[in-house]
Amino acid sequence: MSDTLISPEAGIAIQDVVGGNLAGLPALAELFLESFPAYAASLPRIRRKAERPPDANPRLLEHQWLIEVEGQAAGMMAFKYVCYRNVGIAAYLAVRPAYRARAVAGYPRLAGWLIATAGRQLCLDAERLGRPRPWGLAGEVVTPGVLARYIQYGALALPVSYLEPYFPDGRSDSLSPGEAPRIEWHPAQLALMPVGGAALDVHDPALLEDVVTAFLVEHYGLPADHPQVQQIVADARLARADVSKGCIQNQL
Repeated sequence: MSDTLISPEAGIAIQDVVGGNLAGLPALAELFLESFPAYAASLPRIRRKAERPPDANPRLLEHQWLIEVEGQAAGMMAFKYVCYRNVGIAAYLAVRPAYRARAVAGYPRLAGWLIATAGRQLCLDAERLGRPRPWGLAGEVVTPGVLARYIQYGALALPVSYLEPYFPDGRSDSLSPGEAPRIEWHPAQLALMPVGGAALDVHDPALLEDVVTAFLVEHYGLPADHPQVQQIVADARLARADVSKGCIQNQL
């Protein structure tokens, strides 16, 4: 199990609600439903992850953070280290309005500190597994205002045409051969927060393919030969060729 970084800041703590650490599950579930009502069908998955070891899937290390300020549930962040793609992906991040403007450790907003802390956790995960330094922490963004906020924190918009799969009926942890779940595909922007302020080339096809595959195959459990997955991965692989022709537009 990975070490969890607990804030040295007075009055702030993190519970990682995985591996049978169920004490924070009711507050985490309440925060999740409050913040992401459209994804209520995913709540059973959050409960299962709380009960299982964080490495129940050997290709992933799961984290489900409950952030407490002065003992009160203030926010949550669900993310994972995708070992063989060497990148972290953030599934959910929410901070209750009353705590959003709280400054922590030089960060003017709690979310900025939380993202940076998750990046340090990814480095611990990679070190423990003998893996190289991760690319960073990636996320799917559908709201321009949220993207602008992440860019203020230091995130990079990735120049790949990406569609986020949405499962109206919920989804299982893994898809059986021949299983065809109902999927809606929604345009989204991929953003990446480099760990430790590392300089990255956003047109690096290896980086883009790792991020895209980490989401679609490792996180969502779609087969690599799914036609939509293949199309998005192909777009990532062509990044270097396209940018040399001036065809890639960074969606800012």
